[in-house]
Amino acid sequence: MPSLSFLRNRTMLIALDTETTGVDMFHGATPFAVTTCDENGLTKLWEWPVDPHTRQVMAPEEELQELVDYIDGSTLVFHNIKFDVKALRNLGIRLVFKDSGWASAPYEDHKFEAVLEGFEDTLLASHVCNSEEPHGLKYLADNYLDIMEDDQEELLDAVRAARRAAKAKGWTLGKALSNTSSTHCDYWLPKAVDPESKVLERYAVQDAVRTILLWMMYRVVLKEEKLQEHYETRKQLVPLTFRMEQSGITLKPRTLTKEIKRYTEAAEECEEACIEMVAKKGLLDDEFNIRSGLQISKVLYGDPDGDTPARQKGLNCPVIETTKTGASTSASTLLELYRGHVGKRSHARPFIANILTHRKNQTCSQYLTSYKNLSLKEGKRTVLHPSFNQTGTRTTRWSSSNPNGQNIGAGGKDAFGVAVDDFCLRDVFGPPNGHVWFSADYSQLELRILAVLAKEEKLLRAFEEGQDIHTLTADSCSISRKAAKGVNYGLIYGAGKAKLEAMTGVKNFDKVFKEAFPGIGNFMDQTSKEVNRTGCVRTISGYKLQVPEEKPYIGTNYKIQGSAGDILNHAMIAVSNWLKPDDDFPKNDKGKLIMCIHDELVIDYDKSVGRKKLSAVPRNIKRLMESAGDMFEIVTPVDVDRIDNRWSDKQGVE
Repeated sequence: MPSLSFLRNRTMLIALDTETTGVDMFHGATPFAVTTCDENGLTKLWEWPVDPHTRQVMAPEEELQELVDYIDGSTLVFHNIKFDVKALRNLGIRLVFKDSGWASAPYEDHKFEAVLEGFEDTLLASHVCNSEEPHGLKYLADNYLDIMEDDQEELLDAVRAARRAAKAKGWTLGKALSNTSSTHCDYWLPKAVDPESKVLERYAVQDAVRTILLWMMYRVVLKEEKLQEHYETRKQLVPLTFRMEQSGITLKPRTLTKEIKRYTEAAEECEEACIEMVAKKGLLDDEFNIRSGLQISKVLYGDPDGDTPARQKGLNCPVIETTKTGASTSASTLLELYRGHVGKRSHARPFIANILTHRKNQTCSQYLTSYKNLSLKEGKRTVLHPSFNQTGTRTTRWSSSNPNGQNIGAGGKDAFGVAVDDFCLRDVFGPPNGHVWFSADYSQLELRILAVLAKEEKLLRAFEEGQDIHTLTADSCSISRKAAKGVNYGLIYGAGKAKLEAMTGVKNFDKVFKEAFPGIGNFMDQTSKEVNRTGCVRTISGYKLQVPEEKPYIGTNYKIQGSAGDILNHAMIAVSNWLKPDDDFPKNDKGKLIMCIHDELVIDYDKSVGRKKLSAVPRNIKRLMESAGDMFEIVTPVDVDRIDNRWSDKQGVE
């Protein structure tokens, strides 16, 4: 078929959007429609039928080639580029971006290829221009372009009607990862039921129009507000995080199964003990449900409407906190009850202990079960492919999903906050056979940034001399070290006056702290004034972060977290460049960056590179990451550990 590129200037901007059979590309979600809109407003739609029983997309190769020919040589505009690039990859389409040297698939792993001048992403641009607002395509188009969401409402109504018709036809509609079907994953259904339906076409084309118009707006705003450099930095992070997601994180399947069983059984034991105790004392007229906050409340505090004295009284615990629905049964409330309001001989004590321990074990079991459900068998490896998101927070920090990597805890504390060698979800992760991981973690990054930004001499001197920062705060404010640690991190994460008083038990503690650390007090006050004056703060790199006008004190948190994100982002770029993945990802002669969790980067290396190369890795990673801090004149020590078996089992090497 002749190329369609003659229809446009080959360097034209073209917005591209995909409609897919699901949202998880690693579990087989595939585009059933692709729409484009160029900068002159010319729109095109490629739409293919979907098997109503298997959800398989039936896209003719000649039409895929037509699509590739049309976009070849252009600069593509996306709203969330990684989603659409993964989707096209599942159709066998490899995209090569000349401006960044990035290819979306290995050379041999594709049927079609489009070589593009570059890409733009309105999702990234939205965050750079206003980090505080929602970044969804529909919201932005409604807010800035006055394009309402009525096309989506029309489509959703059509999908619901089509489902009923499909059920009458006996269609199974396939299964999503969760074994359920979601409305937004069935946009293909109206046309499958009625071949004359145009509702999907109107919706899909409108999304491409939204995207190109938003980019035309953002490219002006980025230039006028001098934000282009920050946008380009965000763009640099796209290829390397795409590679991280494609590489995945290796799970230990036997350990995973064993740990799920162990945590589940521990939770069940706690549940059975609670059921037995409640039944024995006759505190409820039904069998106790440990997941019911209302029943827990009745057991602890009593039920005035109970039909027996025992049920009216319950376990006679005092109500120390209430919510809109009644007495609180939150973990913090139960822990406070356990520690200070029930006697050692009270039946409430073991009941509360079992509730808290059940929740701890149940949470671990649920997290681990989600890892198992999300994992894939790839050759000899069992792998998770999380998504690393640049726009998932209101600062420059990263978030991750499927699973949420920030919640893969290092463990070390039981349900009562007591240090134990347990509850470490990292036990189930580790390098595959023949590989080794290196974990590089910044040491107290946010506190070091706070010391520099605040020009707080006490903290700067303490870091220089290697003092314990939490002990310094404890001694300076006459509080315990535990409370001091909470204060130090509370300030970073935006704790207000009431929270600081609750942590320390000291009235007006904010004033006590500011007197002890005047540099920090002045920095916090000046940052709040900056927010009141401009509505935003700037990080150490100059990245603009919008701050809610009703919470100016949050500006301190945004500035510190955003600055930490600046350093980490530059470190990721430096480490990724040093690893030098070649054009045909994922082949390279060194290793690959596979995770970014909080202040920690994890690098995977094939041991076949030899001991000499491996021995040089920690030194180089440390140098590159610490240099990222040096760019902003902040000393940022990095601890590097080697991991041969489990992520939780680290061996210090630097």
